[in-house]
Amino acid sequence: MESKNLNKAYMEGLKLKDSNWDEEAITVKLEKQGFDLTVAKQVAKDICIERENDAQNERSKYYNIGLTLLAIGVLIQVISVLVFPGFILVPIGLVVTGLIMTIFSLPKKKK
Repeated sequence: MESKNLNKAYMEGLKLKDSNWDEEAITVKLEKQGFDLTVAKQVAKDICIERENDAQNERSKYYNIGLTLLAIGVLIQVISVLVFPGFILVPIGLVVTGLIMTIFSLPKKKK
């Protein structure tokens, strides 16, 4: 019976995963739906951890793309300097785009 109640609490908690509610708000919402305080706290904690992991995975994708663009831009820059000494404008766009994507996808510091 306990596992059935826990599964139901997790199903209700997953519905709140995409909301911007913090852990306490999710706990209160689950309590109002009739779940025990300990179950509601555990579910809310797990939902917040899963939300943070999803956000970190999303940021790491953009970080990797940014680093790849940066590396390609630098490589094209080096080749263009060797082959065409005055032709530097095209690779600058790749380098700048890679830098911007990399900087904006760095993990945010928690306050």
